[in-house]
Amino acid sequence: MSLPVFKDRLYENKGTRFFTCDELLALQELSETTLVADYFARAVGCIVIKKTNVAKAGSYDLFESMLSIGIARGEYGA
Repeated sequence: MSLPVFKDRLYENKGTRFFTCDELLALQELSETTLVADYFARAVGCIVIKKTNVAKAGSYDLFESMLSIGIARGEYGA
């Protein structure tokens, strides 16, 4: 997708439609972010937390995961 076509879709110019869900997920994968997941989670009052590979996780990894969960809960008043 060229940049002008991307901008037309983004701003719905020239009668174009916004991105489909599949296109948004592809953009999320390309950008290596969780922005689309975060948007949909917030829309239904949820949060996104990355999964940890428990088999490979050390105590620091588990601590970091619990810390991020605590921060997320604090931000949402849970």
